[in-house]
Amino acid sequence: MRIKIIALVIYLALPLQTFAKTNIAIINKYAPTIVKHIDNANSHIIVVMYLITYKKQYPKGPVANLLNALIRAHKRGVSVEVILDKNNDYRHTGKEDLKNQNAFNYLKKANINVKYDSLTRTTHSKVLVIDKRYVVIGSTNWSYSALVKNHETSLLIDSKKLAQETITYLKQ
Repeated sequence: MRIKIIALVIYLALPLQTFAKTNIAIINKYAPTIVKHIDNANSHIIVVMYLITYKKQYPKGPVANLLNALIRAHKRGVSVEVILDKNNDYRHTGKEDLKNQNAFNYLKKANINVKYDSLTRTTHSKVLVIDKRYVVIGSTNWSYSALVKNHETSLLIDSKKLAQETITYLKQ
């Protein structure tokens, strides 16, 4: 009986220990923090984003800095995959929504593996997974407003388990 109780206590404590080893931080300065993590990536980056508003007239703006970090990573040999929302308004208006078109074209020109989600799905995620270890998740789109003006909240989570679960979920 005593062994069963000890085994039960250990079994119940394992998820808590796994979570306790997970480092979670609120991101205060989103763009510089994410650029730093992208610049330190070694193997794999996946970005799933509802909105990336790239404007070529702002080549040193926060959105351009994020996209250029992805391009630098790709040039270093890091696998970079970007999935964007395509037609949020298409089902309602019949008009193609081009909100992500400039970012799509910019990344495609740099040979980044960038694609749109399905026409039947709205991808409202704002998620990055870096090196199958770091997960960035929150409310922050890659737009000037979100990165400079808005009060957004995003978390940086250091967890290989969560990173794998996130990748599996995003690939559905």
